[in-house]
Amino acid sequence: MEPFKTLAISIFLALTLSFCGGDESNSGNSNRSGNKSPVISNMIFTPSSTNQFSGGGSITVSGAIDFIDSDGDIETVIIIDGLGDSLSIPVSGVDGVTAGTILIDVFVNTTVTGDFVFRLYAVDSLGNESNTLIGVFSVT
Repeated sequence: MEPFKTLAISIFLALTLSFCGGDESNSGNSNRSGNKSPVISNMIFTPSSTNQFSGGGSITVSGAIDFIDSDGDIETVIIIDGLGDSLSIPVSGVDGVTAGTILIDVFVNTTVTGDFVFRLYAVDSLGNESNTLIGVFSVT
C-alpha cells in the first residue's frame, strides 16, 4: 500500500471538528444562485513532523483553519490525499455562522516514513467550493 494512503486513511477515520463563530462578511466569488463561495485560510497544525513509530504507531495532530462564509452555509470539509482519494466530512453547528475557526484533531499513522501531502477545502450548501489549502506532514 502506498505510504500516503496508509496515513490518509488514519487521518480520515479520526477527524473531529468543532467551531467558534464570528460576524465577518465574505469577499468570495458569487457562484450558484448568487451564493458566495466560502474562503478558508490560516491552516496550522502541530506537530508538522514526527519520528517513525512515535506514539507506538500513531499520534494525534491538532490543527485549525479559519473560514469566512457570508452566506453561513458551510456543510462539508473535503480532504484529498496524494493519490486523489477523498473523504467528505459533514460539518455541523455552523449554520448561519459567517466566520470562525474549524478545529481539527487527527490520528496520524507513524509506521510509514515520508512526506505526506494533503489538500483541504470547504463546500457550502449549494456545492460552491472554497479555495484549497495544502499541507505536508513528515514522518522520518
